[in-house]
Amino acid sequence: MIIDKETFSKWEESIIKNFYTNKRSKTDLIPKNNKPSILKQSKTIIVLDFDNLSENVKTGTKNKLPQKHKISLFHIGKMKNDIINFGYKDNIFFHPALDFGGLGNYKQNLGEKDKLKPIKFNLKTKTEVESNLDEIYNSWKKYNNKNRLYANMKEKLRKFLHSAVSFLNKSDYSSINIRYFKLPDSHRVITTSDDIKKLTGNYYERIYKGDDKFAKQISGKDLYCTINNFFVNTINRGNLLNEYSTY
Repeated sequence: MIIDKETFSKWEESIIKNFYTNKRSKTDLIPKNNKPSILKQSKTIIVLDFDNLSENVKTGTKNKLPQKHKISLFHIGKMKNDIINFGYKDNIFFHPALDFGGLGNYKQNLGEKDKLKPIKFNLKTKTEVESNLDEIYNSWKKYNNKNRLYANMKEKLRKFLHSAVSFLNKSDYSSINIRYFKLPDSHRVITTSDDIKKLTGNYYERIYKGDDKFAKQISGKDLYCTINNFFVNTINRGNLLNEYSTY
């Protein structure tokens, strides 16, 4: 069943009202039915900096920046290629990025130095992906303060990097710097999908096909609901283990 944005918003508001708390307390990492978890979300994403374009953004050299457009990269959530923004528009440069859930962007303001971590890996070929993969993966673990990353993340990282090099080799760019960006920590309440269905009678997931086709009803099996004071979203166990920690 497909629902509109208004229906979803009312469902979302009910969840926030009933489950969200600003209280920081020690709970289990994995929520159980009738026992939500109160957690800190902390994650670092991988950013693709083609031909060191971040320097051109910093110096405000607009004529050396591509206009914002879509490119195709491997999406680790969908396990196939998908499109993502890349380029400059309205004083913001959109760097393609890898998130634990799929594709995203690191947004750098024109005229400002990037806020990326100092470690970088320069790639030109798929052979270089393989020779640098362990170090890229280990640095990602380090920046996420994790001893391991879950949900076969190293293999998914490999596929993402191969797709980035495939794009590179078809473009006018000569290399990619693999960089890292630490997102601000955020406070979350995590519940089971069963708790949400017990409260509301349904479980929905956004599909973003316009206000009339905003979300769809799903079973919620093996999924969790992550809640802050204005937004709810769906995550799986791998997302939870990779991005969240207890207080």
